[in-house]
Amino acid sequence: MHFNEKLRKLRKTKELSQSMLSKLTKIPQTTISDWETNKTSPDLKQLKMLCDVLEVSIIQLLDDVT
Repeated sequence: MHFNEKLRKLRKTKELSQSMLSKLTKIPQTTISDWETNKTSPDLKQLKMLCDVLEVSIIQLLDDVT
């Protein structure tokens, strides 16, 4: 599974829109959209913010990512 697919799946599992995730992480919605469409990737600080909001570890977020 690619990172963009895993992020989208985790976000939807938590019933969060991109906009809601943006507000919770203070990461622009356009950036989250770019990640989910595989245009860019998050840096380590952004990964940490995502993990905190999605309640997963970085290992869980990146596990099985190709």
